[in-house]
Amino acid sequence: MMLVPLLAYIGVTVLAPAINGAARREGFWEHAVITLTLSGLMTCARLAVRPRQRRNDTVAAMAGAKGYSVEARSRPSESLIRSRPLARPPA
Repeated sequence: MMLVPLLAYIGVTVLAPAINGAARREGFWEHAVITLTLSGLMTCARLAVRPRQRRNDTVAAMAGAKGYSVEARSRPSESLIRSRPLARPPA
């Protein structure tokens, strides 16, 4: 999902002008190399420093989406999910 903005940016700044004939103009290829290099390096740096998602966060998010209450536990051996779903208001 992190690569979608990069691909859109490359499409708008490099591919679209190239399709419209800018590839024949002087300076286009320098622009393309600089754009691809810098945006690629910035994306790699962002991917390298992003925090990794912990398993407990994933389990909690999945439980919350299914309507279960989630409690933080001090020990990993304790369950994060109650066996009883939360009460839902009548429709």
